[in-house]
Amino acid sequence: MIRNAIRKVLNKFNYDIVKLKYTGSEKYKTKDSNTKGLTFYDTPTGKYYLPAHLKNDHVMNKIKSGVYFEPEVIEIAKQYIKKDTVVLDVGANYGQMTIFFSSLAGGGSVFSF
Repeated sequence: MIRNAIRKVLNKFNYDIVKLKYTGSEKYKTKDSNTKGLTFYDTPTGKYYLPAHLKNDHVMNKIKSGVYFEPEVIEIAKQYIKKDTVVLDVGANYGQMTIFFSSLAGGGSVFSF
């Protein structure tokens, strides 16, 4: 029910909710992608498609190096996000925190905007 309501709001702005499959078996690597100028990065913090042309983006460079951009947010999240909870990641940017929040929420849900 909440998912459908959020989907309707997102659709008004030409966004949608997608579920990506994570296998977790690959080591850190990159590969070229034909996905509109994006490059795939498989890092210790997750798998990302990041813009290839943004060389000086501080957040993206942290993600590519396998480091969390905001470690203080990680520490606070560990205190509040428990298994089977619902989390809203407002201002998700590239999704690094979304991936981490989903590991804390276990069977819960994470909605990223």
